Amino acid sequence: MTDDHQLAAEGDESDLRPRLRDVTMRRGSFVLACPEWRTLPGLTAVVGLNGAGKTTLLELLSGRLRPTEGEVEQAARVNVLPQVARLSSAVSVADLYRYLAALRGVGRREREAEVQTALRMAGLLDHEASPMRQLSGGWQQRALVGQCLLGSPTVLLLDEPTASLDVGAARAIWELMRELSGRLPVVVATHEASASVEFCDQMVAVYAGVVGQALEGDLLRTDLSRASGSAESFLLDLIAPQERSA
Repeated sequence: MTDDHQLAAEGDESDLRPRLRDVTMRRGSFVLACPEWRTLPGLTAVVGLNGAGKTTLLELLSGRLRPTEGEVEQAARVNVLPQVARLSSAVSVADLYRYLAALRGVGRREREAEVQTALRMAGLLDHEASPMRQLSGGWQQRALVGQCLLGSPTVLLLDEPTASLDVGAARAIWELMRELSGRLPVVVATHEASASVEFCDQMVAVYAGVVGQALEGDLLRTDLSRASGSAESFLLDLIAPQERSA
């Protein structure tokens, strides 16, 4: 692996939000430091060890947490899928979407069209009449990711959306997130080494409470193809080189 992963390009995305600058967040004994966060187009993978601060970062980006110090520019509309999101209900997928669209302020006249668009984009048209509790774990998670599209969000923040899924179901969710990221920025906190490198447009590592700069996905994939070890070893070298060399 080279030591000079190129930072993700600035481009002309200066209006994308949220943005963080010189942010510090203290929660008890834990401190998260983010010198700068710029939301970029496409799929951004946020990676790090357990307890590094990935979820705290997403909570800052969503506006759920206010930083102890620093500047935050919030996005106009952020939809969030938390790390623990389960829904076992007799309500159908389509009725759940209609309910959530109403909660998010989608007008009655526009609601059905928006629901159908979200179902189509999530690949759920054949399952729209199915009760949520009858769907497999993979399809339930697809429905939960798809509902994030309701309410015209400007960015999606997804925390460990493939946790507890088998390999096939997890890959299907990554493919869905990649497709959605063509329409709006998608930020995903994840532990998945191989998939995160394969699918991301850029990657941000969080290590020991410090948020790094975005690295270009194409260059990471090139370095991984040249590496002798596994994707897991490659990612660990990237996010925690001190521990690998100890």
